[in-house]
Amino acid sequence: MAITHRIDDQRRQVWIRADGATTGAHVSGFIVELAESRSELMDYDFVHDLREASGDVNNNDVDRVATSFSARPSSPSHTVFITRDPSFGLWARSMDFQFPNRKHHVVQTPAEAEALLRRLRSEVSPARSPT
Repeated sequence: MAITHRIDDQRRQVWIRADGATTGAHVSGFIVELAESRSELMDYDFVHDLREASGDVNNNDVDRVATSFSARPSSPSHTVFITRDPSFGLWARSMDFQFPNRKHHVVQTPAEAEALLRRLRSEVSPARSPT
């Protein structure tokens, strides 16, 4: 099992990819350690590519990340899960209630994740003023 990541500071995004068999404890530990090593990352958008991952994640694993992220005030941000799991949207929606100022979305491809984040960020861009 491998977890890789890249941080795009210019676009304020963290991309995490899990490949192979994994556990929720391992993934949640990775996310918490990464975010706590650079607390500003908690304000970034996160993209989790889960297309090649297998294994179980439970509520305790999500709670671990939510507790870490909730420990500091954050600006509005998004988490996008890339998965083909048709039920994942329900779980992602429930996470909205665990993470203040963070909305969770599900798409099927990295290109869809990119497009979604571009659209969401353009909707809240300070350059856009109401008319």
